[in-house]
This record gives sequence, structure tokens and C-alpha cells, in this order.
Amino acid sequence: MAQYSLSFAGVTPEVVDGGNLAEPIKAVVTGSTAAVKIQEIYFGGEAGSSTINRLVVNRPSTGGTYSVTQVPAPLNPYSAAATGWTARGQVGGRATCAPKVTHSTADLVDLAFNAYGGVVRWVAPPGAEIIAIGTIGTNGELAILSSRAGTGVVSGHVIVEQL
Repeated sequence: MAQYSLSFAGVTPEVVDGGNLAEPIKAVVTGSTAAVKIQEIYFGGEAGSSTINRLVVNRPSTGGTYSVTQVPAPLNPYSAAATGWTARGQVGGRATCAPKVTHSTADLVDLAFNAYGGVVRWVAPPGAEIIAIGTIGTNGELAILSSRAGTGVVSGHVIVEQL
């Protein structure tokens, strides 16, 4: 299956507030017949001082409407363009998301690191990838780079496979 990279540079995560509302820096949103799985997530810190970030991947209970859509970059130049799904959120900076995404209380991945030059990489074990399937909402949207704590600037990428 085709694999794609979703990169972002110099972004400031928004801390999820008490109502679990946030603007994810990146979101993967599938259409009614599409399915994707996240294979890798990488964050590199660029904060100017010691800042602990707790960045999460979450399956929102309500989806947002994003101001920016990113074209996924195929890892294999012979791969077809991504079909049936989109990457939302900005490559650099934060895209507005109104209404904000309502996060569930169950984070799928929670990655804590010092954003002052620190890095963190999550690679899914075979068969344990995070899957988005169907329409926006419970199963069709994955919010990436929302923060439970910390707003240190980060860059990185997400590797997604279209099923």
C-alpha cells in the first residue's frame, strides 16, 4: 500500500482545555470509504528554553472544520495521489479550526519530551497501527499534536499508509 509523509515545521501546540477542546496542528480525516493507518510519529523540539510537552494523538468525538488542507507527500514517487482522505492543519504555524475539536478522554498515544532540543519518535509495532476509517467523528478523524501540557515549538512528521 502507498505511504505518505505529513510534515510540519515550527508549530506551537495548543494545550487541550478543561472541556477537551483544541485546535490540532495536524489531523488525518478519512472519507466514507477510505481507511488509513499511522505508522510513525516524530517530533523535534525547537523551544528557546526548557519546556516539557505532552503531545497526544486522539480520536475526537466531534470533528473540526480546518482552514488549511495539506497534500500528503508520497514516499514512493510512483505512488498514486492520496485518495479518499486528507491531512488538515498547517505545515507551519497553526491552522484555525472552528469549531475546535472535542477530544475524548482516551488518548491513543501520549508522547512527553523536553521541547528544548529533545526529540521523540513513536513507531507502531506491526499490527498495532492507529487506524482511521469512515467519516469524520469517532472513527474517521485522528487529531495529532494536541497538547495535554506544554507549548514548546516543534517540527516533525507523521507517516501514514493508505489502506
